[in-house]
Amino acid sequence: MDLILFYLRKLLRTQNEVLVLPSRVAVVLFFLFVLLLPMFTKDTYILRIFTLTSIFALLAASWDLPLRF
Repeated sequence: MDLILFYLRKLLRTQNEVLVLPSRVAVVLFFLFVLLLPMFTKDTYILRIFTLTSIFALLAASWDLPLRF
């Protein structure tokens, strides 16, 4: 229980720092949009497109390519 409270306090303490950058706000909004999309549409094509878009966005964000010239 102490561990859960520790992480909850840590999350609430850093909440103001996380959403400072506009790019992070866009990511949070896109994430919420993808989570809420199945409530508004049952079209499997649209759901599949947004699912694959999210997977490829995570893959692209996880690449750490050093730029060496």
